[in-house]
Amino acid sequence: MADVAAPNAAPETPSVEIAEAETGLSLKGRRKPIVVRVKGSGKKRKYSRSLKGLQQSLHRSTKGGNRMVKAIAAGLKTYTKRADKSSKKRRDGMIRDILKNSAAGFGKTLSKSSKVPSLMAKSVSGKTVRRRVRVMKNVFGFFR
Repeated sequence: MADVAAPNAAPETPSVEIAEAETGLSLKGRRKPIVVRVKGSGKKRKYSRSLKGLQQSLHRSTKGGNRMVKAIAAGLKTYTKRADKSSKKRRDGMIRDILKNSAAGFGKTLSKSSKVPSLMAKSVSGKTVRRRVRVMKNVFGFFR
């Protein structure tokens, strides 16, 4: 048999954000396009009460680590593209432009990884984490 939702259960409604599109063009009296962004349209995560904080902090720290790895990959990709272009442009171009190319790659890494510190801070904040630290302090006698 197919699963049937309970008649009194309210369907999840995603939040909708409506904003004017940011275009770099001057539209001088023309209509601006409207952009609709739908948030929260996925399934909700389910946790048991005792492990909820731990699972949420692990999820956030995993997201932060994933973002950092992607940022490093983007920076290295930028560096290799620019280094290849430099080496094709002139003799020893890769060596001549190493500072410019590495600076561009490092800049890309920094711009992509800018949210990582806040994600990591969120992963260790919360009532459950504070409670666990308090228990560890009492058990092992830290922070005296």
